[in-house]
Amino acid sequence: MSHINYSFNQDDDSLPRDKMKLRNIASTRYSGDWPSIPHSHSYAELFYIVDGAGQFQINDRLFPVRAHQLVVVNPNVIHTEVSLESHPLEYIVLGIEGLEFTISDTSEGSFCVYTFDGNNDVLPCMRKILTEMQNRESNFQILCQAYMDIIAAYAKCQCIRCSYSFPAAC
Repeated sequence: MSHINYSFNQDDDSLPRDKMKLRNIASTRYSGDWPSIPHSHSYAELFYIVDGAGQFQINDRLFPVRAHQLVVVNPNVIHTEVSLESHPLEYIVLGIEGLEFTISDTSEGSFCVYTFDGNNDVLPCMRKILTEMQNRESNFQILCQAYMDIIAAYAKCQCIRCSYSFPAAC
């Protein structure tokens, strides 16, 4: 299994405090040894499925996922991912504080799955955040926050099956 997680220094005063805050980003490729344990977080998560196929367990229900889908999970929602061994899941996930999605057409408003048709800006922005986190050059956290804002705005504009409730500062 390949899993790399980068965390922000939560005490960094250079980050704006009046809007959403990128908490972490992780890049994961399932290789048979991933413990799919249901869990929750106090922040929203946005999973971009880069490759592969599998299922997301949200609360007690399973939902299929595949490449080029964005899975949005609200804060405090029990979830986990389950990969197909024949086509392992590869994804990038953002943890975002201060963001909660108002989703009316899914199970208890706890998640959304959006399928992208062709090119989109979400995956390149997620990859830019990973690169910035790896390099950790001057002002990298500000750049990461900006890329996160682009991802959130893109999701807000493009996700026709979900409606989003963003903080007033966004």
